[in-house]
Amino acid sequence: MVADVRSAYLGTARRAGDGTYPEPTETYQRTVKRSPFSTIEVVPFDQTVVRSTEELIGLQLSNSYSTPAQLGEQKEPFEEDLRRALLAYGPLGRYEETIRTEALIATR
Repeated sequence: MVADVRSAYLGTARRAGDGTYPEPTETYQRTVKRSPFSTIEVVPFDQTVVRSTEELIGLQLSNSYSTPAQLGEQKEPFEEDLRRALLAYGPLGRYEETIRTEALIATR
């Protein structure tokens, strides 16, 4: 839902600065496997985060691909459309997300 609103304003290509961010063609695991550090252990950490509507809007504006500079004059309409979409999804204005972080431990 957030990605849909962002795509409506900025397109589907992930933006970075004045251009776009090219998605990596290889996973970091494959890159490390080709290195001298070919023994890999991945340790996951999950954290549940609860954010408000306004926090999620602020988070989007802090991402390099949807900054106020990227949005320009469309910033306010973007915020309004995103707020409307979020409240349609969760009328209480609280959203829970589990964020997975992985520590990659590579040894020889």
